[in-house]
Amino acid sequence: MHSNMSVKLFHEVKRVQGGAKIERVVIFDNRTQEETTLDVDVVLLNLGFKAAMGAIKNWGIELMGTRYLKVNARMETNLPGVYVAATYINPKVKIFPGHSSERRL
Repeated sequence: MHSNMSVKLFHEVKRVQGGAKIERVVIFDNRTQEETTLDVDVVLLNLGFKAAMGAIKNWGIELMGTRYLKVNARMETNLPGVYVAATYINPKVKIFPGHSSERRL
């Protein structure tokens, strides 16, 4: 099965736009400075390769110890609409690689 997801390498978020919810994001290619506006429902942040919590500790997300964010099998936190990428979860949590449509949760 093929995914319609597009990965934008060398791009950074310039602006997030919307009213009561996120509607669009303006990204730019950090090599050419070319801007692109995308219609989105959510923005996921990649904060680097080191699992340093930084300001995330103040967001009210439940923690597992001092280094990991608590998630369920769908990678949801205790905050509605907030999901976690693998860097911040306990390595003992089972992750199923592949497209989400290939796995029943």
